[in-house]
Amino acid sequence: MLNIKVETKDVLGIDWDEAISGPVEKECHFYYSLFYKASGEAEKNKNITHSEILKLLGMICSFHLDLENYECPFEPALILRESRSPSIEDLTENDYEALLMIVELVKDSELKSRIADILWVGKRQHLQAKNAVYSYIE
Repeated sequence: MLNIKVETKDVLGIDWDEAISGPVEKECHFYYSLFYKASGEAEKNKNITHSEILKLLGMICSFHLDLENYECPFEPALILRESRSPSIEDLTENDYEALLMIVELVKDSELKSRIADILWVGKRQHLQAKNAVYSYIE
């Protein structure tokens, strides 16, 4: 998904809380459109790196969480005959590296739990499983 190599300085300059502020319920499936909108605004302002990172966050927030599927609980939200919405299978190593940097900076417990859970499911990072559980409880 990410077409660029993300560095720590790139993620430090993004205010995710601002992107998801507003009259929206604090649930990831409401966040994805806000992140895509913020991505478009960053692209319009010629800030391609921020745009790509915000687009990645929109993508992971769009995943459908199937709590009955223990092996792979993140599925595309929409599946058509010949296409589908983004899925955890679409994430690249570059994406996972960026998410690992981002998860420690996020304050919103819903977003933090989603990122940590994806890192656990996709890369089996045990520390992130613990991080996800604590964030879900918040």
